[in-house]
Amino acid sequence: MSRRIAETALDGITDGEYTALAEQLGQKFASDPKWIRAEAVHRIRRQHAQGARIVIATASERRLAEALLEGARVPYDLLSASLLSSRANGLTVRDHRVGERKLAALLELGVSIEKAQFITDSLTDFPTAEASSSVVLIGASARTRERYREMGISITEES
Repeated sequence: MSRRIAETALDGITDGEYTALAEQLGQKFASDPKWIRAEAVHRIRRQHAQGARIVIATASERRLAEALLEGARVPYDLLSASLLSSRANGLTVRDHRVGERKLAALLELGVSIEKAQFITDSLTDFPTAEASSSVVLIGASARTRERYREMGISITEES
């Protein structure tokens, strides 16, 4: 469903127009505490400063994710994000990295997910969470936390 909504919204938009919009929206999100969890940003900065390899895996489109990460000054070593392609009447979602596809993309990129600590707030990330060595939920809803427990995933919770 989210893919169809995205493709409808992208109908008639050129690649250049999308890039400008993604950069603008990414910067806006980066400065909005409703979109950026300060505790998660601080955690990533701290871990990166301590030498941890930071891999960002998101279902968001790559240019939007890059703009948001840049605007929020989030350091990372690798970004795995959804990709768009141009078509005659606009853009289309070429690779939506959500659910099982997020996990597959990380494995394709050579990420040793079975040794990784995975941080998420979403139940759609269950396949990746299940494959990782540990899971931290930050800002997850009570329903998401309960579902992870019901599915047998041992989680650490942070606010």
